[in-house]
Amino acid sequence: MRPIVSNVQAMSADAQRAVALAATQVERADRLLTDAARRVEDTMNIVQRAILAPARDGMAIFQGTEAFRLFTGISPDPDVFFATFASLGG
Repeated sequence: MRPIVSNVQAMSADAQRAVALAATQVERADRLLTDAARRVEDTMNIVQRAILAPARDGMAIFQGTEAFRLFTGISPDPDVFFATFASLGG
């Protein structure tokens, strides 16, 4: 009877170690995925600031020049609009 109890105790200890190792691996994977998601978000913010915001500003200026032409009938110089926008801190 003692050998059976001893075997069950050994199996229980092995199972406990396996569960602890699995929990550690899950925590490590969670940290890895969280870090990767943060890096992707940081990269997207950089792209947004470096590329998309200036492109949006440029498109707004061209739309403004077209609206000016439609309202006044005068074709404005987009370079003048860009210079004015830049002088205002844009």
